[in-house]
Amino acid sequence: MPARRLEIIQLLWGVSALLVVLLHFQPVLRSEWPALASALGHGHIGVDIFFILSGIVIYISTEDLRSRSAQAFLIRRFFRVVVPAWVAMLLLALIKPPYLETLLLSIFFIPLQNNHPPTYGYSFLIVAWTLTYEIIFYLIFAGTLCFRLGKRFRGWISGGMVVVTVVGVQTLVGAYTLDADSAGVLSEWAYFPVQIVSLLGNPLFLEFVIGLSLAHAYQCGAFTSMGRFRYGLLGLGLLVSALILAFQYRDGNGLTNSGLLAAVIVVCALAVQSMIDTGGTRPQSFGLGLAQHLGDLSYSLYLIHPIVRAAVLSFPGLVP
Repeated sequence: MPARRLEIIQLLWGVSALLVVLLHFQPVLRSEWPALASALGHGHIGVDIFFILSGIVIYISTEDLRSRSAQAFLIRRFFRVVVPAWVAMLLLALIKPPYLETLLLSIFFIPLQNNHPPTYGYSFLIVAWTLTYEIIFYLIFAGTLCFRLGKRFRGWISGGMVVVTVVGVQTLVGAYTLDADSAGVLSEWAYFPVQIVSLLGNPLFLEFVIGLSLAHAYQCGAFTSMGRFRYGLLGLGLLVSALILAFQYRDGNGLTNSGLLAAVIVVCALAVQSMIDTGGTRPQSFGLGLAQHLGDLSYSLYLIHPIVRAAVLSFPGLVP
């Protein structure tokens, strides 16, 4: 996280992880609390919020020029994201051993199938498919940091590279779409996991670009300069959210599903964060400090809950 702590963004990060956790525990809750299980079925939006926030945090965390070393950036991401995921895979494998091929593909964050976008086949650690997108985004961002111009305009250049990659692969496939569920796939190639290339054309990557754009706007003071108009922005956000829920929202990931609502939610969160920044009163004054710890624990919660779920479901009779 950046030196200037973004409390509301941290809190939203925790909420997004919690939404995904509750979504995956639907089978446990369905028999006893069907209404609650049905309500939790909309937790897909947690992944979309997660991707947009990743763009924001990666941009802001490299605000300091000293942090813009590609090598240092990748090392930090490796130990913060990849290593904990490997530990979670190991623990899950002890409870529910996967096939060797599935294990090997999962360790290298390679999708299991060349179909069923945007997951392209769930890893045996069910959330690992999202980490494939994250890691590819990190690699593109790190590639940008390898050049002096890229260090200076890291948001614009890395965002542009993501867009070019998505459009390029969609051109290769011969199908253009913003629907993450209907992205095209390439024909099978021998001796190469072609699903990685197919995944590169999924428009779900555009959510990272939205995050980079919002981070740039926030850092440039776009939200702060709005002054009292930020209240109008929040009101507009609520209205747009209601319209999306009424006419556009569908369960699933991507801008044509829950992604648009996720983007509106993040914009509103940045507006609130800018109010906190200029108001001089931190959220702890309102008793939100404890809630922010959910954000601190969000990634651990995200990785551990599939293990807990597998352990719960492995006991016959525990779940009716």
